[in-house]
Amino acid sequence: EDQIAVTGVLESGAVAAMHFRGGTSRATAFHWEINGTEGDLVVKADRAQWWYGGTQLYGARGEEGALTELPVPARYQRSLTQWTERSAEPACSVAHEYALLRDQIIGSLAPDEDGVPDFRHAVRRHAMLERVREAARAGRKVTLAEQGA
Repeated sequence: EDQIAVTGVLESGAVAAMHFRGGTSRATAFHWEINGTEGDLVVKADRAQWWYGGTQLYGARGEEGALTELPVPARYQRSLTQWTERSAEPACSVAHEYALLRDQIIGSLAPDEDGVPDFRHAVRRHAMLERVREAARAGRKVTLAEQGA
């Protein structure tokens, strides 16, 4: 049971189809496509746990024929200059989280920036996953908002 596949409709009305699998892959381990009316985004990573670093972002808008590599927005990267050459290593992710926690504690996060996940976040995520499991078991649609997930 190292995989989960979910389809649904987001609050915005957009359709989402997600498939997450742990372990290793000889292909792209993480591939996320967002296709919209104005353009497309693709997020790729060398491991399924994309937050470990080594993430690439590609996009195109309007009449652009091909996706081009885009910079990962700075808000998703802390200034950890000592890790620049090692961004794909798991330890870089840990360093990033500690830097985020530091910024959260001293109050230097941007107004639109979330801090590190806390216990309440974990409870909400587990409640959401339980609702997904319940929907799959029952073979019926479940609205996550009903349970505050």
